[in-house]
Order: sequence, then structure tokens, then C-alpha cells
Amino acid sequence: SALADTIIPVPDTPGALAAHVPAQVEALLANWASATSRTEILAALGRIEALGGGFTALSPAARHAALTPHDADALVVTAQPAPGSGVAGLLSGPQRRDRGYAVLRELVVLLYYYSEIGLTEELEWSPIPGRWDASVPLTASSRAISNGIGNF
Repeated sequence: SALADTIIPVPDTPGALAAHVPAQVEALLANWASATSRTEILAALGRIEALGGGFTALSPAARHAALTPHDADALVVTAQPAPGSGVAGLLSGPQRRDRGYAVLRELVVLLYYYSEIGLTEELEWSPIPGRWDASVPLTASSRAISNGIGNF
């Protein structure tokens, strides 16, 4: 909870705690993550708890100050996908120094923005970004027609 609150705090909109991100992360670890991923993520949480002599006991400002250098170090790219590694290689993305932390941080951000709060209060939905002005008025005689053959 302290980590999620530090990654997505409450600025002008509700943060990760209001979106129930910690509970969702716990559910994913218990019901979805592989044993290897679970071990890596829990080890990363252990390293974070050691920051500042006890991360969860720190004030929000002290947590942020302790996490910032850890974040910069843990997310350093150590290897890129090999050329010609195919789709699986591209989907795996770059390797990070602390894979468990990188996955955990990504989960916190994704779960927040997939939540109702993230989607409705943090993000602003615009069906057509900006103003749309038609350049040609459409009439019955100017509509596109098809010959039904499928000329695409």
C-alpha cells in the first residue's frame, strides 16, 4: 500500500489507494502470477521495505525521497531484445536491473489506469480530440457509393 501510494499519490485526483490497487496486486500475485514472477515481485517488495530503515513507516515525503534513487537504479535497461528474436522477444521488452520491481511498478500504474477512478477521474475522455470542422459539406449527391464488389 505504501509503495502504490508513493507511485500514484493523491495530487488533485484520487490515488492508487482509492482505486484499490494494492488489493488488486495481491489478488494477481495470489491467483495469476507464476511462481517465478511472484518470487521476484516479493523480493522487490522486501528490498523496498528496507529503504530508509523501513519504507512503510516513513512519511510520504520521505518515502518519495527514498524511492526516487531506487527507482532510477532498478529500472536501468541492462539488455534489449535480440535482433530477430521474433514477436516473443519484442513483447518481452528491455531487461531491467530489477525485473521484479519493474513488473510491480508497471502493475501499479496499469491497475490504476484500468480502474474506474483512473479512467473517469484522472483521465479525460474525448471522443474527438480537438475541434472538428468539416471541409466539405455532405449532401445526398456527394456521399461515397460502393459497387458492392469490395474495392477497398
